[in-house]
Amino acid sequence: MNNFSELDRSIPYYLVVGDCATNHIYKWLELDSKVYSIQIQGGLGYERYFEDLNNCKGILLFVSWANAISVTENEEEVTSRIKSHKLILSLISESSVPALVIDRQGFLDRYCEKSKFPTDNGVYETTYIDALRKGWRPQSLIEQIQRRVNYYERIRDSIADNVRYFDLMNFVGMTTYRHESGECKNNLVNLAPWHYDLPSYQYASIVFTKFVSGEFVIQDLSDWEINVIDIK
Repeated sequence: MNNFSELDRSIPYYLVVGDCATNHIYKWLELDSKVYSIQIQGGLGYERYFEDLNNCKGILLFVSWANAISVTENEEEVTSRIKSHKLILSLISESSVPALVIDRQGFLDRYCEKSKFPTDNGVYETTYIDALRKGWRPQSLIEQIQRRVNYYERIRDSIADNVRYFDLMNFVGMTTYRHESGECKNNLVNLAPWHYDLPSYQYASIVFTKFVSGEFVIQDLSDWEINVIDIK
């Protein structure tokens, strides 16, 4: 589904929202009601659509919000993004709808800002070696981690008990799991080095199914990498 305007709130439904990964997750979901999948990327401009969650039985936010904050050096942009995220989380919290937020991990040592990208062919990726030769250097790891820590501190007061927020970076880390990264396993520097192969998204559907059935999913998050390998 392309837009919230197509959502039928008159019947029970589940909602899967986030970036392009959500275009895959709903395919594996077999739940007791309708499942809607809507791509909202970073969330900017979609805030007001979360004001009406009538008949929603559960929400999965499968996002890369913390990744984007971790690599964004412009504080004005950071503030704008966080304001949007806080509003979305607050509206979901106020709705009392059970919501699982999975903020994906990324290989942020492979991130390159678009304006500095060392390519001239319109494709925002290049090999690690070629990027170094063209003057690219990874951002400071310490600064990225600090931005991520600050991000959670700034959004946490928007999260109520019905919303479970998990940052996969706390479970998988920044230096593992490259075998499932669509970009990094090919030794690339990329504008968004947090895309993964389909088994990762299939596993997200399994975790969400457990969540809406009332299961405690921390162990499933802790075992994310090995369980994705098992799916393959």
